[in-house]
This record gives sequence, C-alpha cells and structure tokens, in this order.
Amino acid sequence: MSEKTERTLYDSLPAEILKKVVRGELDSMTPEETVAYYQAVCESLGLNPLTRPFDFIRPKGGSRVILYARRDCADQLAAKHKLSRQIISREKIGDTVYAVTARITGPDGRVVEATGAVNIAGLKGEDLANRIMIAETKAYRRGVLAYAGLGWADETELETIPELRNEFRPEPGLETESAGPEPEQQPNQEAVQQPEQEPEQQPEQKPEQQPEPKQGEDFEGELVVLEPPEEKDGWKKVLGFTLVGEETVSLVTRGKHLDALGPQDHIYVKGQRRGDKIIVAVVSIIKKAQEPEPGEFTVIVKSPPREAKKTFESGLESITWARAVANGEEVLLVARGANREAVKALAVDAEVRVKGTLVQDKDKILLVVEELLEPAA
Repeated sequence: MSEKTERTLYDSLPAEILKKVVRGELDSMTPEETVAYYQAVCESLGLNPLTRPFDFIRPKGGSRVILYARRDCADQLAAKHKLSRQIISREKIGDTVYAVTARITGPDGRVVEATGAVNIAGLKGEDLANRIMIAETKAYRRGVLAYAGLGWADETELETIPELRNEFRPEPGLETESAGPEPEQQPNQEAVQQPEQEPEQQPEQKPEQQPEPKQGEDFEGELVVLEPPEEKDGWKKVLGFTLVGEETVSLVTRGKHLDALGPQDHIYVKGQRRGDKIIVAVVSIIKKAQEPEPGEFTVIVKSPPREAKKTFESGLESITWARAVANGEEVLLVARGANREAVKALAVDAEVRVKGTLVQDKDKILLVVEELLEPAA
C-alpha cells in the first residue's frame, strides 16, 4: 500500500509540478497543473475528488495559495480508516476560552488525541452554543487529520486566521475574477519568454523572495496554556491557545522559558512564528492559574490498587492508583514516591483518611496522596 501511495504522489506528477508543490508555489500552477495535483493528492489518500475533500484559498493582497481540508475530507478519512471518535473532556478556561479534547481510535488500537478551542468571551445563548459546537467539530477533525498524518488546516480553522476571513474559495483548478489574473499571468509569461530575455526580467527571483518572510514571522500576543510542558529531543513544548486569532499552537524552546507554566495560565509571549509553532523568545505570566490546595478526605477504596506510569511536571513517574470515593465523589486515588507502598496495601472497601490534592485531569478527577492519616483497616 505504501509503494502505491509513493507512485501516485511522485511518479505520476511531472517534475515541474513537484517543484512548485515543494516550494509552496501553488499560486503559480496553471489550471491543468492544479487539477493534476488535486487528483494526485486525493488518490494518494483514497479520497473521492468529485466530493471536493480539499479546496484552495488565497488571502487578499497575497499570492500564496493554501490547500485546506473541507468537512468531506475528515468524514471520508474516518470512514476509510474505520475510526471511532469520542469527546473525552470539555473545559471552560476562565471566561474567554472553551476547549474540547477528542480521542480518535483506530481498529489497531492506535489512539490520537486533539484539542479544539474557541474564544467565548462575551457570548451568551445561541451564539455561545454555536461556539461550543465549533470547538467539538475542531477537536474531531483535527484528530482525524492527525491520525491520517495530514498537516493541512481544517475549514473550521480558517476563520481563526485574520487574513483569511471572508475570502473567496475558488473551485480546484479554476480562477475567479478577483484573483485569477495574477496567477494566470505568471506561468504564461514564463512560457512566452525567450531564454535570452530571462536575465533582463529575472522571473525566478519572485518565488525565492516570497517564502522568506513566512519562515519566521514575528509573533507577539496573549495565550492560555492548555497542557503542561513536555520535553523531547532537547526541545520543550507547551500547547497554547491564542486569544487573538483563536488558534491552537505549540510554544517551543530549548531554554527554560516554559518550565514554570501550567494548564490555564494566562501568558504573554514574544517570538518567531513558523506555521503552528512559535519559537519562544520571551514569556511572562499575566495570571497564574489557581493552584489546588491540599485537604483531608475520607476515602473508600473501590478497586484493587494497580501500578502505572504518569507524566507530572517533574517528568514520567511510576504510580500506584485505585478507583475510590472521596467525600462522596468518585476519584482516582493516585500515590507517588514513598506513598505507593501504603496505597498498594489497601483492600477493596477499605476506609481511610487521606491528606491530598484534587486535580482535574481531562475527564477524570485525581486525588494525589500526600499522606495517609490513618492506616488501612
């Protein structure tokens, strides 16, 4: 299957089209080249091009065409791969952000989770309900596209990009009156020009100059942190939500800028933006999320203790956990470090007094043990 995909994507397309795709120069394609590229993308993913799973858009005043995934794309991919979709958490962050996390599961057990977030500041009634539904749709579709290994934007995310709002969406392979002349003129000029004219007009300088500002655009703005920091290959990453633009982005750095951040922190960031990543230069905390305070709880154990691993701010740790009821509320009793052996000795239906902290973890509530005040019965 993978060999067939490679032949469809690369061997069936002329080198000239591939060069434009690699350089991100979709705007310079002729209508015939656009159709050929569109069909090759659909065939490589097993999608029906007649249903228009993708579409093109060009920002006003810009020359760079963007390919994005329409609703049909995510729906077809979910059906093709037999994916199950489930909302695992809904969370209101302050008074401005509503975030939904979806879990996408394949037949082989592979799981992908994705977050969709929207700005709900000042919204009520039907407007608020519509924004909540958009957050769920974003989460579902971002998860399906991520499962399929696609990095294209979903149509629900277009409105979060200021320069793309209310823009035309041309049919694949066709140009509208508002934007057709520019992309049509460029390839036609290249075809008509004689080789001896090229040194005078230097047409090849344009595609080289256009992408350069896109590689590292200045970013400055406020975000809400969605997930705790994680580290991989020397890079630290935090998932955040921009309050202007309403986008989910990854903040990345090799320094210590992100170490003190936690979920729901309101922060100011300055750095360089590259796609959906922001290379952080400056981070300052505008408002720290309230830290949960330890309390005392009467706990009834409801399942045999088990061992597992979980990521905390300090990194991946071994834990002992059990289902329990704390002060009448269902929780997961979680023990770290020296408390693990004490919790491991608890029997089902044992009732103990525990000093610990309640922590919201997506759709679960954890009671993280700090001390067992009474030994197990």
